[in-house]
Amino acid sequence: GWRVQRRDLAEDYQTEVNTYLFEYDGYYAGAIDLGWKEFIIVSEGLVKELSSEELDAIIAHDDSHIFKQEAKLAVLIGFLSPIVLIGKNVVYSLLDFRAREYHADRFAAEMTSPEQLVGALETLQILKAKERAESDRMRATTPTMMPLLNEGKVSVGDSLIEQYFDYFFGDFAVTE
Repeated sequence: GWRVQRRDLAEDYQTEVNTYLFEYDGYYAGAIDLGWKEFIIVSEGLVKELSSEELDAIIAHDDSHIFKQEAKLAVLIGFLSPIVLIGKNVVYSLLDFRAREYHADRFAAEMTSPEQLVGALETLQILKAKERAESDRMRATTPTMMPLLNEGKVSVGDSLIEQYFDYFFGDFAVTE
């Protein structure tokens, strides 16, 4: 499980958006805009693994999504997709979310430095690869009676926060 710690990271990093640390060993950061409240959440696992410069770049990237109202749009898509029976990744493609990710990266590079952003993205890529390898190892060693469910991809190791981000954001920003 995970629990949000009410420690505001905005004091430590250059952002005016409330940025909270949540107790989770996985590697997550995300911008959330509910319309009446906007914030960035960062996992303890990510804080432990990234340098402060890399973390600054990640927070700047998510700050861009708040500033450009993209975090609000992502939350809306997450809620509306099941209602209109369209997959959220289809909607993301129609709204060119990949370009939005590139713009957020450009903003982060301008707010920090290109080297900080590249360092953060490289570290994230390594961490995600380790996480996938561990997840695959767990799935391979976890007995199941339904080996064909989801084409053999049984989500026995997915945490609530992983399921939440996968549902709302589809790991869209981390692919390719």
